[in-house]
Amino acid sequence: GTPVTIDTNAAETLTTLVLNADDTNLDYTDEDGVTTQLDFTALVQNLETITTLVDNTDGTFTYTNEAGTPVTIDTNAAETLTTLVLNADDTNLDYTDEDGVTTQLDFTALVQNLETITTLVDNTDGTFTYTNEAGTPVTIDTNAAETLTTLVLNADDTNLDYTDEDGVTTQLDFTALIQNLETITTLVDNTDGTFTYTNEAGTPVTIDTNAAETLTTLVLNADDTNLDYTDEDGVTTQLDFTALVQNLETITTLVDNTDGTFTYTNEAGTPVTIDTNAAETLTTLVLNADDTNLDYTDEDGVTTQLDFTALVQNLETITTLVD
Repeated sequence: GTPVTIDTNAAETLTTLVLNADDTNLDYTDEDGVTTQLDFTALVQNLETITTLVDNTDGTFTYTNEAGTPVTIDTNAAETLTTLVLNADDTNLDYTDEDGVTTQLDFTALVQNLETITTLVDNTDGTFTYTNEAGTPVTIDTNAAETLTTLVLNADDTNLDYTDEDGVTTQLDFTALIQNLETITTLVDNTDGTFTYTNEAGTPVTIDTNAAETLTTLVLNADDTNLDYTDEDGVTTQLDFTALVQNLETITTLVDNTDGTFTYTNEAGTPVTIDTNAAETLTTLVLNADDTNLDYTDEDGVTTQLDFTALVQNLETITTLVD
């Protein structure tokens, strides 16, 4: 309950951090007015990397990474994309092949052939009848299972009242427990810019605030482009990194030539043409007439029948509950 006054008037220092007029360096001015120029150009160039991608005109491309290691990419046998999505009816699947042709797959009959059903019926007398997948009924009696206990704060706002299943109330007094665990600390102002803190064990510690550093902030402006730096006096300086970023950034482009080819231009300005005309393949996936299997036809027209019966049966479980 003892008030303590903390005076931070003698602890104030001023620093500034602003963008230099060259739009590349940062100028940091410390508390003594000494300005240091921070040049990040070499740092950015050391971390910046250049990669190349060259078309070998035979369906392969050579990619050279930042370490100068070449890697050959062969697109001659590349697989094209198909999609399989749930229809808006939440029942069927829509399979779209490489030509954009959509086939609707109806799994209703397949699911009905493989699914199992269990039931749980309320007998309205405190018992329930559970019938498992095999049709075996089991009766569950809940009449003797219910017990009630309560734990509430006593009217004295100190003790807890615990009432068991038989209605017997026991008062729980935590006063002694809390007093045994409770600790006291103190903080005293020595009026010379220092404070004495005494911990729970009675050990005093002196805190000297005379040389304490004041706070500055650096936050992103609401325009999502500039940074706002606020110094110790509350003065805000807006830091615009637009020119700095533009001076250091690199640009790559990828242009669709509308004839099945694309032109990629890397950071060094080297164009590479990518030809996708020879990469197209066709596959289909449809439900067999038996409403159980799936027929998958690959790019060569070979059809493979996929039988999921064993898979479903392996994953299906049967449970029993015996009273």
